[in-house]
Amino acid sequence: MGYKNISKDLKRKILKEVEETKEVTSVAKKYGVDPSSIFKWKKYGIEAKRREYTKEFRKQVVKEKVVKKLHVQECGAIYGVPGYLVRFWEDELVEEVKEEIRQSRFKKKQHERRFVHVTSHSGYWK
Repeated sequence: MGYKNISKDLKRKILKEVEETKEVTSVAKKYGVDPSSIFKWKKYGIEAKRREYTKEFRKQVVKEKVVKKLHVQECGAIYGVPGYLVRFWEDELVEEVKEEIRQSRFKKKQHERRFVHVTSHSGYWK
């Protein structure tokens, strides 16, 4: 049915009607809302808002999954995010995250590389 902005008053009215009739699907159909939305309002309250995730947060989740080789559900449990979102973010950001990991490892190796003096006229890079 898609995402709709439904007023708090209408949500209250819908929840009241569901409590009176005990019919979630028929009330949902009557008002053109998804039945799962009604269950969410009952569980989390009508004040609950859709959670927004920044790109940096999404990249952090994907990086954790890639580096630690976690399953989507494990990674989602660590960050309090549903597994399907972790999978979606991984599909979207995995190449970017892998490139960042490669770059950070390359910089680390470059920093560790130093000139070692062996004799007065020769040396080598380590």
